[in-house]
Amino acid sequence: MIYLLAISIGLSNTIWGITSEITPSYLLSQMTGVIAFFGWLVNFALNSVFLTILNDKDGRWILFICLSIVALFAWLFVFFFVPETMGKTVKENLEELIGQEKLREKRRELRKKYGIKDAFAHTKVEVIQEDVKFKATYTKFQAQY
Repeated sequence: MIYLLAISIGLSNTIWGITSEITPSYLLSQMTGVIAFFGWLVNFALNSVFLTILNDKDGRWILFICLSIVALFAWLFVFFFVPETMGKTVKENLEELIGQEKLREKRRELRKKYGIKDAFAHTKVEVIQEDVKFKATYTKFQAQY
């Protein structure tokens, strides 16, 4: 029971939170499936040997030390390598993780490979054109009155 409580408030939630904050929305469902698969695979492996190791008198200490070392490395990894993602967009998080130029290069490569138009650039151009039309109409309206 202590194990379930400890893993539920620690590592288990960190993985799901990080995945949703650094994965682009178009890849989120696939990435969630991959993360869930590996999470359950590790869970199965650990639970398969957990009770067997606990039955051994020396196994308890070995298991405690091994899990403590894994928890320590996981904490160090999160502390030193996982950036703060609160209040940032997925794009900002990815730029911080892999670099702005690398992200642009990868996006260009994927757009070219799959024939994807950059939706943001397309809508931005349309917004600017509509804004120019509106200003011209408004100026004509003001000139009349």
